[in-house]
Amino acid sequence: MQDADTIALPIDGLEPGLEGRIAHQLLKRIGEPSLDAIYDRPAQYPFNGRAHWSSLKGFDQVHFQWLCALGTGIRSSSGIGFDATPRPNQKQLARSALSHMFAQGNAGHLGRRIACPLLSGGGRISSIDAAYLLLDVAGHERSDIELHIAENRQDVYEMIRPILG
Repeated sequence: MQDADTIALPIDGLEPGLEGRIAHQLLKRIGEPSLDAIYDRPAQYPFNGRAHWSSLKGFDQVHFQWLCALGTGIRSSSGIGFDATPRPNQKQLARSALSHMFAQGNAGHLGRRIACPLLSGGGRISSIDAAYLLLDVAGHERSDIELHIAENRQDVYEMIRPILG
């Protein structure tokens, strides 16, 4: 992960303030209350199924130069706090957000080496399925962007290591 210039963070892009576990760890490290406080341009909510890039060049607490927030619908796909409207498909949102991340990355002068966690949707997608999803999307993209799967849970890493090669 030290080689990565970008960190991809799964969030619920339904509205501001719906960051996931990994985003909260980054925010704690840099001393900011929310991702909206660090975006260099405002996110256009809702953006589930899409990606939002922002520079991290002013934050010396992290070595990443870029942040890519992935609207994966962490909370909205669980139905937490919402009425009985149909829930979006977690895998479709993750796949779409990853594709959008690659498209934006290829179109702009953004990060080229992305550290991305498994997009397991707060446990609603198994780690194995999340690893295959990342590899499938990356394998179908025509890009010089490098995707580094960032997993800090040793047991999960050992489980997916044979898949990653």
